[in-house]
Amino acid sequence: MSKEQIYHSGLYNDYLVTLDNGRVSKISINAKGELRLGEVYLGVITYFDQRQNAFFVNTCKEEVYLKAPKMEHNLKVGANVIIEISAEKIKGKRARASLDLTCDEKLKERWVDLNPAHYSETKLLFSPYEKQSVLNKSGNSYGDFKVQKFNGNMYYYFDLIAEIERLLKPQTITEKGALFRIEELETLTAIDVDASSFKASGNFAYQLNSYLVPMIVEKIVQRDISGTVLIDFVNMKKSDNQQFLKEFKAFTRGFSVKGFTKTGLLELAITKKKRSLWQRVFERSDFGVEIKNDILIDYQLDKIIYQYLQTDAKVHKLFVADTYLSQTQRLLNSSDYLKQYPDLKIEIEKK
Repeated sequence: MSKEQIYHSGLYNDYLVTLDNGRVSKISINAKGELRLGEVYLGVITYFDQRQNAFFVNTCKEEVYLKAPKMEHNLKVGANVIIEISAEKIKGKRARASLDLTCDEKLKERWVDLNPAHYSETKLLFSPYEKQSVLNKSGNSYGDFKVQKFNGNMYYYFDLIAEIERLLKPQTITEKGALFRIEELETLTAIDVDASSFKASGNFAYQLNSYLVPMIVEKIVQRDISGTVLIDFVNMKKSDNQQFLKEFKAFTRGFSVKGFTKTGLLELAITKKKRSLWQRVFERSDFGVEIKNDILIDYQLDKIIYQYLQTDAKVHKLFVADTYLSQTQRLLNSSDYLKQYPDLKIEIEKK
């Protein structure tokens, strides 16, 4: 299977898109300036909270939460420390950091000689989302570490909104006729399994549920679903439950499989490390569920640039919600990305 990643920096958000054999399989979206999962920082410890037994570390962007290690350590207020973002900011809660670095071993080797005490300022050492410098203890650059990606016009390759809607489609129908539906609620995610036209000889329920497990797990990972997940599988014989749980756990990493509830639902607990794709893209309003304005603005702008490059038409209209008018104009005026198209004129109109 051929995998590649496309990185695109929009006006409001950064996008990291994974393609398997040319087909979009995952989309990660982060607001500009946001601390992102997997980034590594050189930070400075600003405060120790005895009640929480945790340090607060200042990065070059914002302060993060670092649980004090259980083993003996020499961390103290004012000291510099290398940390990795282990959970992004969710609903006002600070981003969390860890001393355990999970990035590529070759990168870790580059930091072996990095002595945090030699620095007086915070730095971003590595980001899986964009090109960043990796520094050694003398402050010289080891060179740029680059993950496989392309920073350019996304619309040339695929329609972002169409791909998001495909990935977040509530219902999945399989080749064998079985289906399952996913509904993300405020406090949990519910997944309902339906045999539909699925056919099997022998132990029907067990075969149906086992067949759907890898596809359901793939969707959970694809959509960055976390928290409590309840799956309503087709009822099996009680004697099959333990073997099924064993098979299910073999497909899951980072999931806590709680087992079947009294009502027969399989309960999962997945640590919240970031908002789900659904939460990043959609918002509930008086008119129902809508795509967030910042996503739509980025999408329109990307499409405008594509049309400009294809047709050479110099004047294009960007339709923006009233609450985003002034901020969008300010961002357009200061965008380095748009400076490479000096003839392109974008007229903002209220939608």
